[in-house]
Amino acid sequence: MLSRIGRTTIQLTRARGRQQTRTFAHADHAQFIPKQYPSDAEGIESGCLDTNEDILNLQLRKPGVASDYDMDEFLESNWDKGTIVIDTRNSNFSEEPGDEKTVELGTFPSGDCAPGAIRPRAVNIVWNRGLKTMDLDNSMFKNLLNTNNEKGTPIITHCGGGGRGEKARKFLNGLGFTNVINGGGPEVKPLWKRYGEM
Repeated sequence: MLSRIGRTTIQLTRARGRQQTRTFAHADHAQFIPKQYPSDAEGIESGCLDTNEDILNLQLRKPGVASDYDMDEFLESNWDKGTIVIDTRNSNFSEEPGDEKTVELGTFPSGDCAPGAIRPRAVNIVWNRGLKTMDLDNSMFKNLLNTNNEKGTPIITHCGGGGRGEKARKFLNGLGFTNVINGGGPEVKPLWKRYGEM
């Protein structure tokens, strides 16, 4: 690791031996990024991937759900920009019965942005499957937007596993939001570990 003027640079080796250098704003951020992206077998052996279940999880992600690497890049490049997490799940389980099982894996936002709140940077804005839209007229969402650059505010969308999260990402992109990523949801455990408490 090379350190210069408060920034940290590390050399990464990605799959197929591709080299990449990453610079981090703070040295603490670099510790969360693996220095080498192993093959599946090497990952299990080294402990970077716990089991074959982790490999299956990577292979079964819904289309549009971020890779672990892309989420790491997103979080690092937006660490100081007030990232918002939009949870598109529906707490009315009679309308979305599948969302009830995901609550055991990851709670809904508390609706409270106060310090110590559960998921203080998250807001619940339900994706309406019938209308193919979501209601952004939400005071908490509006309060969390970056006032200097609303459309550039970093946003992570998610549902239980990423399907509605991807629809929400595309919807927001269509409205001009330029910094949006689909984080899957509590069912995508490697990603949820990265942002599930925001």
